[in-house]
Amino acid sequence: MAHLLEEVTRVAAIDVTVFIGGESGSGKELVARALHRVSRRREGPFLGVNCGAITETLQDSELFGHERGAFTGANKRHLGVFERADHGTVLLDEVGELSPATQVRLLRVVQERGITRVGGDESIPIDIRVISATNKDLRAEVIAGRFREDLFYRLVVYPIWVPPLRDRTEDVPVLANHFLEAAKEIVVTSGITPDAMAVLKKYSWPGNVRELENVVKHVCVKAGGQPIQVAHLPASVREETAASNGDSIPIPKPGPGPTLGVFDDVADVSDSPFTVRLPVEGQPGEMLAHAEKEAILATLLVTSGRVVVAARKLGLSRATLYRKLKKYGIEAQEFREATEKMEGTAADSWPGDGN
Repeated sequence: MAHLLEEVTRVAAIDVTVFIGGESGSGKELVARALHRVSRRREGPFLGVNCGAITETLQDSELFGHERGAFTGANKRHLGVFERADHGTVLLDEVGELSPATQVRLLRVVQERGITRVGGDESIPIDIRVISATNKDLRAEVIAGRFREDLFYRLVVYPIWVPPLRDRTEDVPVLANHFLEAAKEIVVTSGITPDAMAVLKKYSWPGNVRELENVVKHVCVKAGGQPIQVAHLPASVREETAASNGDSIPIPKPGPGPTLGVFDDVADVSDSPFTVRLPVEGQPGEMLAHAEKEAILATLLVTSGRVVVAARKLGLSRATLYRKLKKYGIEAQEFREATEKMEGTAADSWPGDGN
């Protein structure tokens, strides 16, 4: 990341077109904003547009603007992103989603630094830096004929690649504490325990920094002002880390609160007599059957062996679940007896609908 920031500082001083590549959620927009802040255009506007969020019919209008009467509903002149960002910077996020027609118009903007509004014939000069970003492989898009080769070479003048979070796990504690500090504005927080932080560092973060931010917000609410522990982390984070270590994963037991999902109301799971061991290898069909069986086992434990409630949580009919119980040799009654023993109370006194 230090090398990346050096690149940003270096290219900011030179007014060239920049391309930022990286996985979704890795921080491409933050890099673009940082580049703008240290450039000579810092006093000008920074406008970002998600090209994938604009319908193909509106791309030209949003980017280049339109004149009154240009199309049905165009009741007044509209200035597009490029015109509004004059003397500043435009970030075209997910640029690979632009239609072929819009790509042609964008090529003129990059080449000639001028735009023509939809429905107009006046060429309007603009002074902007164009930064484009995408999580797609643009070169592959060119080969597939979905992206113009000439536009590709105009946009990818100076490429910057943002590494995924899994390749810079030393950043996880810094980012987690940053998000924790930001969360103090909306919820009471008391820090993250070393064990919980160790789990966060081992997780692969497929959603990158954005996912980490969401996880921190989630656990802050779940911890209720207490120090964040491993048990507060989402099941997906805990389970992947345990599986990578070859450890058994405890299946959570029901907590005292309302059920938001199979595992959402879980706190302490250390005394659960049932564990799930995720297979590291196996045939696809075998792994799918294994996952289905473990999901049924987990749900039966959470619902105290109540088949009707378990079927509803799994999105199955009662008859279908009974067939699967027979298939995997699972006895629901065993879960009633086990949970009664764990809690020292009758299983039907747990929160639920009594079915």
